[in-house]
Amino acid sequence: MSETVMERPKPTTIGDPKSRPRTKRSTRHYVDLVNKYGDFHFVTHNHVKDIDPSGTSLVGYLEDTSFYRLIEMFGRPGTDNHDDYKCDAQWDIEFDDGSVATIYNWKNGLNYTGKIDKDGNHGLQLTDMNKWNVGGKDPKVLDRLLTMLKLD
Repeated sequence: MSETVMERPKPTTIGDPKSRPRTKRSTRHYVDLVNKYGDFHFVTHNHVKDIDPSGTSLVGYLEDTSFYRLIEMFGRPGTDNHDDYKCDAQWDIEFDDGSVATIYNWKNGLNYTGKIDKDGNHGLQLTDMNKWNVGGKDPKVLDRLLTMLKLD
């Protein structure tokens, strides 16, 4: 009779990188934007599906920036990267240095404020918005976006 001995796996700690499942990032083919203010390399949620905006928070605002200007620069807003209650549109942007920015409206659109009330008040349609929140882990993403969006 042969006896089978099962070897017990070594215990891992929570901080052990081997204990966490690894998700493979998709290949990045960065968009190259060059204007007179600099060279910018980025991808958006329209290019890759694994940009991770978790941990970002408000770092500032894009003012006097139309919905159409954002579409021109970053493509259509995502459909599954935001809640449909306080936010109507969101763009997720990852730069070639790994920093992540989000551009989104907050509590001023039809999703949050609803349709026209009895007093004629209502939320803004996306095409009427010109002030956008910017989220990031580092305030430098705001400066980078402001520079990218400058018109010549």
